[in-house]
Amino acid sequence: MSKRFMYEEIKDYLLKLIEQGQERDQLPTETQLSSQFGVSHITVRRALDELEEESLIVRIPGRGTFIGKKLRSQSLLHYMVILPPKRDLKDSFIASVVSGMLGNESSEQISMHILPYHCTFPELLEMTKNLNIDGVIWIAPFSNHLPVIRKLQNHFFPVIVVNRIENDINYVSSWHEKAGQDITEFLIKKGHRRIGFIGRIREMSFSMQRYQGFFNACKKAGMKSGKEATITIRIKEHDPLEFSGLKESFEEMLNQYKPTAVVVSRGGLLDIILDVVRNKKIKIPDELEIATFDEVSVEYEEKKYIHEVVQPLFDLGKCAGESLKKLITGEVEKVEVVLPCKLNLKNWKGGE
Repeated sequence: MSKRFMYEEIKDYLLKLIEQGQERDQLPTETQLSSQFGVSHITVRRALDELEEESLIVRIPGRGTFIGKKLRSQSLLHYMVILPPKRDLKDSFIASVVSGMLGNESSEQISMHILPYHCTFPELLEMTKNLNIDGVIWIAPFSNHLPVIRKLQNHFFPVIVVNRIENDINYVSSWHEKAGQDITEFLIKKGHRRIGFIGRIREMSFSMQRYQGFFNACKKAGMKSGKEATITIRIKEHDPLEFSGLKESFEEMLNQYKPTAVVVSRGGLLDIILDVVRNKKIKIPDELEIATFDEVSVEYEEKKYIHEVVQPLFDLGKCAGESLKKLITGEVEKVEVVLPCKLNLKNWKGGE
């Protein structure tokens, strides 16, 4: 038999395996196929090259050959949306992002399976197969979730994280560093020379990026941005609801550093900060000017005095949904999108 005939026979054999198997299933190795059909590796590679060009297989050096995306008869795509632990659709942040996903132009061709992350990687992988999932949107993952996300990517799942910027993971995020620098520069231009940063959290990349923006603005202005001007928080087991020692640290900052303005790195910290301010009867904004990430709830009397860094949550969700579809269809290979935040600055004499 000619080599071309054998190459076609090998390809037909693999096509049957692809048809019978599931996406990401492993196929026989070059050596196994060479031995099975009694041909050289060159002949086997020719069959594999064509299948790879047709996006039917994925070859990973050192790992093997796997079934790639299988064409579907229906146009409906199945997304899995993973929420942070202890968060649900009643949370305003989550609700805004998910609303954006549902509001994109292709949402009618998308079904969403929404769940908080509370399972092991093997369980998650099995769930994606059972539900026939095409891609995953992971909203605001903790740092200890990132290894799981990388494992999903290694199993050829298109994954996009929302509101986190990570070098080796697809993301759609607010531009945290730029927003941190912009709000700090605004306070500096108002004449503040002692500005505190509250909430430098090593376990959360977005917090570190916001701090970097604060640091850049202070350095540019020749101001302090070190330990005395910064409250670093250790969170318990990557739990964003546990901020032990923040009250005491803020009181110490007020007594020793004596800031005239503070930047609060996330909305969840504002309750504690305002409790201290109220107890000490500090006048806002006359004695302390406050800027915080995330919009302040209308239930706070101090809202009219607090500068807000408002994230484009609806647009983040919309962009994530649209970008995941492009990843699934192969229109793009990488997604790295940052969207600017809006500064809602307050002018107490003339309104906002």
